[in-house]
Amino acid sequence: MLLVGIIYFILSVIALFPQYADSFVESHIERRIWNGWNSRDRPFFVLLRAERYATDGNKTSESQVCGGSIISIQFVLTAAHCVYNENYVYTQISVLVGDFTQDPWKIEKTLKVHVRRHEEYNGGERDPYDIAILRLPEPVSPERVIRLCAGSYNDTHLSACGLGQTGPNVKEASVLQEMDLMEKIAESDLALCNLPNYDLQICGRDIIPMQRRWICEGDLGGPLYPKNPETDKAECLYGVTAYTSNETCYHDTAIFTRVSAQVGWINRNMKDYSFICPSGHK
Repeated sequence: MLLVGIIYFILSVIALFPQYADSFVESHIERRIWNGWNSRDRPFFVLLRAERYATDGNKTSESQVCGGSIISIQFVLTAAHCVYNENYVYTQISVLVGDFTQDPWKIEKTLKVHVRRHEEYNGGERDPYDIAILRLPEPVSPERVIRLCAGSYNDTHLSACGLGQTGPNVKEASVLQEMDLMEKIAESDLALCNLPNYDLQICGRDIIPMQRRWICEGDLGGPLYPKNPETDKAECLYGVTAYTSNETCYHDTAIFTRVSAQVGWINRNMKDYSFICPSGHK
């Protein structure tokens, strides 16, 4: 009876003060990629950690966390903004390879990488060239590689995964999180995304808008992929998570860099080993 009374009291308060209902729910439900779910193992997924300090004279080091995808045994694809910012000097960029579906994570390797961002990336938060390739110092298992998508998957169920924020003041998820979304091409959806270049970018929207399930800080750079409906396995890498609203993480749209539009650039750079070293570059 006591429990029933408590529940009745809570519901009564929410009914009387509906303006506080959202904040109550936000503080009492478990957050995953902002309301996603525990992902199955995505062996191509990697965690990227970049150590950097500001160029304004403040030498305090800080860490930036992003996701990435293994696209060959020695190369990872991520977002350019994860490895470059004109206001920072990056002193070390590392990729963690392992199984992130376990708590604690089962890390196989931590590798310092060399990087190359797209030459036309200028640092804007909706930049259509927000993509970078990382060269690993040693090969990983071919079983970890995800192929690049060649076709279009608009109005098809897609998935994104990451280890970003799962709630207020939470830096990273304890296990890999996943959510489903769709690429939208209607003018109304593209307007919500404020998409600069449809040919180079993907406008992703939650399948059920306004259910507060979305990508957040720390998930950027991670993969967008279609899944086999029978096996639940990722079929190919369709996009790189590039932009979402970091202010609320409730925005039901996000921008992804379109991988199929950058296949030529990716292949050229996988053949070119003259990568810049992350130590000391801007």
